[in-house]
This record gives sequence, C-alpha cells and structure tokens, in this order.
Amino acid sequence: MRIWALFTAFLLLETFPEQQSINALSSPAMANLTTPRQPLIPDRETPSPQPVEQPSSGPNPVFLPTPKRRGRPSTSGRSKRRKADDTEPTQEEIAAESRLMQQKLAEAAAEKAAEDLKKAEKQAEEARRIRIYASLEALKNAGCTSTYQFFEDFFASTDREISRQASRLMNDHGTDFLDLMHAKRPDIVERWALKTTLPIIAAEGRSLSDLLRPDSTQTYTSRLKTWSLERMIAEATVAAPNLCELLMLMGMTSEVGRQDNKLVLVTVLCMLAQSQNERANEFQEIMGTYFLACSTPRRQFDVLAHAGLTVSYSKAINDLKGLSAEGLARLRRMVQEKACMIVWDNLNIAFKVSEQRHNSKDSFENGTTGTLILLYGVLRGELELELLEPRITRKPVIDFEPMDTLPSAEQIIQARNSSLWHIRRILLEWFPKLGAKFQKEHGDVPVVKAIPLHQTVQLPTPAMKIDESSLDGTIDVIDTLIIRTLRLDNAGMREHGVMFAGGDLLSLSLTDKAIAARREDTNLLDRYGSYLKGMLGLFHVKLSGTRGTLNEHWGEPNSKFPGSLWSQNAFLARKAIPGGWKSKKLAPFRPSHELMLNLSLPAHILDGFRIYCGAESLEAWVDSDPSWESIVSVSEVVVQKLCSASTVEELRLKPEAERDPQLENTILCNHDMLLLLLFTTSIKSGDVGTVLNILAHWMVMFRGTGSMPKYADALFELINNLKRWPPQLREAYLNNWLVNLTGKIKAFKEVDLLQEHQNFWAKVIYNARGSNRSWEWLSMVTVVIFNLRDVMRNVQSQFKIPHHGVSHTSPQTAVDVANLTAWLEANSLQTYVINRAGSDKILRARDLMVAGAAYASTPSAFKNFRADIRNVTYKTNAGAGDEESDEEEPPAEQDLDVFRDAPIEQDDLMHDDEEFMDMADEFLRMAEEATGLEGI
Repeated sequence: MRIWALFTAFLLLETFPEQQSINALSSPAMANLTTPRQPLIPDRETPSPQPVEQPSSGPNPVFLPTPKRRGRPSTSGRSKRRKADDTEPTQEEIAAESRLMQQKLAEAAAEKAAEDLKKAEKQAEEARRIRIYASLEALKNAGCTSTYQFFEDFFASTDREISRQASRLMNDHGTDFLDLMHAKRPDIVERWALKTTLPIIAAEGRSLSDLLRPDSTQTYTSRLKTWSLERMIAEATVAAPNLCELLMLMGMTSEVGRQDNKLVLVTVLCMLAQSQNERANEFQEIMGTYFLACSTPRRQFDVLAHAGLTVSYSKAINDLKGLSAEGLARLRRMVQEKACMIVWDNLNIAFKVSEQRHNSKDSFENGTTGTLILLYGVLRGELELELLEPRITRKPVIDFEPMDTLPSAEQIIQARNSSLWHIRRILLEWFPKLGAKFQKEHGDVPVVKAIPLHQTVQLPTPAMKIDESSLDGTIDVIDTLIIRTLRLDNAGMREHGVMFAGGDLLSLSLTDKAIAARREDTNLLDRYGSYLKGMLGLFHVKLSGTRGTLNEHWGEPNSKFPGSLWSQNAFLARKAIPGGWKSKKLAPFRPSHELMLNLSLPAHILDGFRIYCGAESLEAWVDSDPSWESIVSVSEVVVQKLCSASTVEELRLKPEAERDPQLENTILCNHDMLLLLLFTTSIKSGDVGTVLNILAHWMVMFRGTGSMPKYADALFELINNLKRWPPQLREAYLNNWLVNLTGKIKAFKEVDLLQEHQNFWAKVIYNARGSNRSWEWLSMVTVVIFNLRDVMRNVQSQFKIPHHGVSHTSPQTAVDVANLTAWLEANSLQTYVINRAGSDKILRARDLMVAGAAYASTPSAFKNFRADIRNVTYKTNAGAGDEESDEEEPPAEQDLDVFRDAPIEQDDLMHDDEEFMDMADEFLRMAEEATGLEGI
C-alpha cells in the first residue's frame, strides 16, 4: 500500500503546480491511504515553502543607453564646430556609427539574457527544492522511515506491475542513477564496482585459460600450420569480452603509431592466461619454436620464458623433438598409403676451426639429404614392378634407330611455334598499348603436354652422414632411405610398386651403377633395378644449358666484335664474369641467365622487328597501328632471318669474301638463347612436352660442344627410354617430373631444385651450431626444416614485421634493353654487311646442331649404350647371357663434363622467386647458443 500511495503522490506532483503540491499531499484522500510515521528528519521543522512569483510572459523591454549631455563649447572653437556641424557625414561615418550602435544593442541584449538565465535557474532550483521536500513528506506520510526503505521495497516487490515498473526504470535510467551516485560519492560506487566486477573478470580469465590451452587432439605440426593471432583475438573477445575491453581501453590511444594495439592485447591475454594455468601455453609454444628457429641465445630464452612470453628452453627442445617425430611418422605413414618418389643429393659442408690442433683441424663434412614426394595421379601399387625391364647388363643397352639421335620433325615444328609466340610476346610487352589491343589474338603460349595443376606434397627425410659421391655411398643412401627411414620390406615395396629416384646427373649416374652392380641379387630390396627408376633433375640441366650457351657465344675478351656476349656485358657496364670454353672458372648462373634472356635476347628481337617492319623506326611502325596479320608476318620473318640455324648454313655457303661472320654469330646466338628461353618458361608453366622438345635439341647440341658428353648421354638415354617405356610408366614420369608446392599456375619447379633448397637450409643450420653442432641435431632438424622456416614467416607476418634482407624485386631492365637495342642498330649487327671491319679476327661460333649430328657417324658413337661383344678376359658377378666385362674402362679426358659437378651457390637459388632467401641470415644464427642438446 505504501508503494501505491507514493505512485499516487508522484502523479499528483506532476499534475498540480508546485504551489499546490503540499496541499494536495495533505488532502483527505491522501490521508486515507497513509499511516502516520515518524518524521524523515527528526527534531527539525521544515518551513513551508513559499510560492515563487512567476516571471511575466510578456516580452522584455529593451532600454537604450541615453547619450550624455555635452557641456557648453568654448567660444574659441565655436566657429570651427559650426563649420563641422554644417558639413554632412560621409557614408563610412554613417556605417561606423551604425555598427557601433548595433554592437551596443547586442551587448545590452546579452546582459539581459544572462540576467534572465540566472533568474530562470534560480526559479528552477527553487522548484526542485519544493519537489524534493514534497517527495520526502510523501514518503513520511506513506510510512517510510527512510529513503532506502522505499527503494528496497520498490525493487524487492513481487507485484507484477511494480516489478515491471522497476525493470522499466532500470532500462531507461539505470546508468543515469549510477552516474548520479558516482558524482555524489565516487569512493563508495567505485568500491562497489570493483567488488562486483572482479569475480566477472576472474571467471573470464578462467575461460580464457581454457581457450588458450593447446588442443590435445591436434598434432603440433597442424597447430603450427593453423596458428593465427587474428583467430586468437577473435575467440578471446567472445570468451572474455569485459577483460578484452578493459585492456583495450588501457592500451588504446588516439595517436596513430606503428604499433598495432591488438597485437599487444593478444600477447598480454596469452601471458595472463599462462600465469593462471601453465598449460594454457598455445601462444608460448609457437613463440618457443620461433625463438629456437631464430637462434635466440639460451639466457635470453630463459628471460623471455620467465616473463611469460615463451615456454622454457627445455620445453622448446622437447617440442622440436616431438615435431621431428611427427614428421618421421608421417613419412612412414605416407609411404604405406600413397605412391611416392625419393630425391636425394650430396651435402658438402666446409668445417673450419679458428685454432687447429691434432684432433681439431679444418675438414669437409660430407653427408646426404633426402625428400619423399607424393606422386600425382598415381595410386599406390598402380605402377607394378613388372613394368620395369630387368637389368641384365652393366651398361644400359638401348636398341635405337638413326632417327632417335636427332629431334623429330614434329618437335622442330612445335619448338618453332613456341618461338614465334615468345617473339611476339616480347614485342607486345615492350609496347603495352599494342599488347592490350591484341591480347586476345595473341592468346596463351602453345602447350605440347602440360602437367595438370596440383599441389605437390614434400616430406624431408632425416639427414644422413653418408657421402653419396661414391658407389658404396650411394648404396648406403638407398638402403638407409628405403629400409631404415621408410621401413619398407620386400612385401611393402612390392605393394608400393615402382619408385622414382630423382637427383642431379652425379646421383643419377651413381644410382645406375648401383643398379648394375646389384642386378643379380635375389633379395628384392637389394636388387635396386627391380623397383628404382632414375629421374633426371632439370635444374642442373638448365644450369648446363645456360653455361653452354654463354660459353659458346661469349667471344674473346677485349675483342672488337660488338655482337659477342662479352661485348654486350661490357657495354652495359655489368660486373665482369668468367666465360668461354677456355675459362678456368664456371660462369655464375644467375648473371649469365639474366644477361641472355632478360637483356640480350629482347634487344635482338626488337631490333629484328625494326629491320623487317618496313618503317623508318619501330616506334613509327607501332604508331601506324599495324594489324595482327602484319605482326604475325613480321615475326615469322624475324624467326627465319635472325633465329634460324638454316639461315646460317645458307650464309656459310657464300664465298669467303662475301661472308659476314658477325651476322652468322649473331643469328646462332639468337637461336641458342631462344631455346634456353623456351626451356625456362616451359618449366615454370609445367609444359613437359616443350621441355622434351628442347632436350631433344640439347641432346645433339651438348654433344656438339665437345665438353658435355655426360649430359648428352643422359639426355639420349632419357629421351629414348621415354619412347620405349610402357605408357603408364611414361605418364607417371612426365606428370611428376616437375613439382608445384603452391598449386598455382606458372609455379612449377624442378625436383632437384627443391632438394637444393633443402640442402641450403641444412647447411645454414649446420653452420649455425658452432662448436656444439652434430649430425644428430641436423638429422632431427632436417625433417622439420620447412616447418621451422614457415614458423618464422608466419610469426613475422602475424606481428606485421617485414623481412629485413635482400629484396627480390628485380630492377627494371627497360633502360638496358633500350640501350642495347640502339647498340645493335648502330653497329648493324643483324643486317648483312660485306667486308665488315674486324670479321677476320673474331672467334666464329659453331652450329652445335651440325657438330653434334656429326658425332653419330663416328666409330665410338653411343658406345655406352651398345652391347660389348669383345672377348671377356675377366668377369665377376656376370649373369647368363652377359657378354661384357664388369671392369669399367677409365674415362677418356674428353669424356669429363665441365659442368657435371658444378656447385650450387646461394645466388643461383635466388633465381627461384618462390623462396625467401633473405631469411638466410636469420637461419644462420639458429641454435648458436643452443646448449644442452648432447642427448638429442
């Protein structure tokens, strides 16, 4: 009843004017609803409030200031003032007087408004005081002994209507009440807020700890791949919204800085979660692996661990061990479920000591790294072992025809069509308007046989302290990979089927020797030829093709022939590089490749379009808006006149006095550089058909150099084997000849290049171990080498840290190409000139196709692939029907390839734009201070 009486009183207060409020509250009706209670304020008489006189509602009068009366002017200045009074005021004076009058009126109005405002505020305060006294009197009359009793009764009431009113009041004005109380007594309200909020924050902290606890159902490998700060902050905002908002308010600033406040927030949240529960360390686990990969010294590691930013050093090492064990287990599981191939390569590390002793000297550490690659498009057991022909002779005998020694007519036509497309591409890229206009007509590059787009799965194997550069070492490597690492037995290998073994020329040659040496073993795993099939690595072939082309067309240093690659390199003021067949040093791959394909070849093609377009200049021809048919016609002339070896043969039929050796050299150089371009681009696009077409040419040209017989033999064997293999085996080989680690277009790379990248990182880590380095450490880390690399990339990316190293953005080549094009035009290098100066002193380039084709007519041609029918004088381990000796003849001096054992430099690996080699310096410091690993 008290609450309903007070509702009625409040309604009356809103209905009647203030001067009637007290009379209304003391009315008989009100008296019937209330019970007399003690005064709210004992021993104090409250005077009856007096009614306040209401201000008039009429407009307020405005009083203008009365000008003061001037005194009587003096007689001396009376005549002057009379003249001034007689003069009429100017417009400026009138305007100034008007502005002064308006300013005075405005000031008077402002003073009046201020007085009215003060008066209104005073009246409002008086009215508020009356309402308060009236409300207190109403509470007293309603029987409330205190204001608190009213609010307690009001909010605790179970009456439906009163409860609804209380809820509505809190919804509409709850925060307003709290603000008013805080303004009155902030200390009391703040103590209450803390008492109420702290349990909520503590509960959210427990939820956050549960959230940031590593998922035990996931492997550490999968957690590394899926780790994301964005995900963690999103989940933390849901699990602990108040805590996140509190920390954000503490850390957010209005100033825009380089630091992302959300990154600080998620880091603090993870540190707080671990402080409550040590197992809530998902963030700290990842950071521990990151710091370990970045070679953080152990003392710094311990400091960061005690600060809650990472796990302890020993925990990070255990995580690394677990990661390596997961990788090894996945290796063995994959080989039991999928069709796989293996790749390996020799790893040579120079170990130097600062102070030599009898047991501590400079040495060369020799080992081997390997990789398991899942085959694309092949099921496990699909390539049955019966697809391989049994090896019955030491040499790989091939039954070939004369046509098998040269590229076919179809391959020559396909290579020419690809050349035409790339020549037009160079023109269209040089003139973007032309390229945009004929983009549709130009279309895509002709494809002979493309590998379907897919993502390759690579699984590194543990590093082996085995020197595979010998026959015994290769046998040990095969046994270690197949038996000890993959744990395959005879039955498992038979179920798996044929396994390709990829590598460079040396690895492939030694594997073939191991197959020949074990060809009669009765145990399947020991008879390597029954299940292994070598796969030639194309990266090393590309290296040899690049260096072979450069050497053939390098010319003589300081020669007067402006068309040689040496002259072009000098003209562009590039760094001097070794070149030529007589050079004692190998030409560096990347600068050589760039000089020929990015600078020289485009300049020659553009100059060729200038010569045969029929206009005064190439720019004038392009401005004349040529048709697509005209571009096609000119490009065909350029190919025929400036990129065809047959044109050189015609020129060389002329009498010696009419020959132009400089033009002949230039045409042959264009021809060879164009083949290198086709090989490089077809690898990126995954067109193994075009790759085979170029290899068919290089098979002959490498032979023609006289310095690359091993590669010529390897290409001859490969191309003829592909012709004779069962279609199923051939398709599997071609579809897995290149790998694609991203699954994107134009992202294919060579299998042996993939292994070279692993070798590079292995060398970096091994060198970073310092005096405590060991092959046990390297064996453990190589299994997860790419996981560690990806962790570094991911953490730096999540924290928005750029790479601090060599940038991979290649500088523009347009200026160099333009200068070289003008150089060619000035020297008329691509036009026929009789009696050109200096032609009798230049080193004439060879037509390597002609020179290589002549090899087939020699008595010893392809002797490594013919059965030896000589009488046997000494035989060991010979099988039935074997008509040859197992004694290997010592190689002749001319059979040693100049590029066979060419080392791979870091700069060569940077040619692959998918790899971030700028992180090498960070990896070089890995594990420098990693002590306590002796038991690993």
